[in-house]
Amino acid sequence: MTLGKSGTCTHPFFYLTLNDVGAQDERPTLTIRYAQSIPWKGVLVIQITEEQTAQVKYLLEQSMQGNHILFDSKTLRRVLGTPPSSDASTSCVAHHIEKVMGLRQLAQKHAYLERLDARTYDQVVRSYFNIVENRLLESRGSAH
Repeated sequence: MTLGKSGTCTHPFFYLTLNDVGAQDERPTLTIRYAQSIPWKGVLVIQITEEQTAQVKYLLEQSMQGNHILFDSKTLRRVLGTPPSSDASTSCVAHHIEKVMGLRQLAQKHAYLERLDARTYDQVVRSYFNIVENRLLESRGSAH
């Protein structure tokens, strides 16, 4: 996350929470909080299947270990090697993150991402890695 002079984020900040539900009649939820600064600008809560929950966890765990399944290494170097766009719309990017996480198959996720325009795609890549970074920080904090 890059902080501006005022202490606010200079690009969208995303935090993803997976809530496994114990009751049979309830479905797991995927909560995506997004903001240009804290406090949160918005929150998306979507219901997903247990299978989708497992897949989201798997994708994030793999990314946390350096195995980036959704994006190729050339794209990652290009996007993460450039400064973030200052005009990134958090609500627009959050919608795409929500859509990708909600798709069932990896091929569907790839197809959806490939249809995005270049600017939006780059913002989604950056936002996804913001989520991964926050998950890493969270896991390190809970290990102590």
